[in-house]
Amino acid sequence: MSSTEHFQNQLLLLRKKKNLSQKRAAAMLGLRDPITLSRYERGLVLPQFTTALRMQALYEAPLHVIFAELYSSLRAEMQENAQGQSATQAAA
Repeated sequence: MSSTEHFQNQLLLLRKKKNLSQKRAAAMLGLRDPITLSRYERGLVLPQFTTALRMQALYEAPLHVIFAELYSSLRAEMQENAQGQSATQAAA
């Protein structure tokens, strides 16, 4: 994973739908400051799991929707791994 990779997500859209300021949402999520939420929204970093669960509760959206691109990528990777494992077992 490169340092310039961004993780697209729906955080900004969901926050705007809830009519929350970045400062208010950050406080509700238990973040120290809104800058951290800004980094999450811009996809610069991924939140810790507990923070992601708080986001799910606050925005009333499942994680696979909030982080749809990452979810799709991980799912495809798992399917590739499963297919590779099946091919290896068949050859044995």
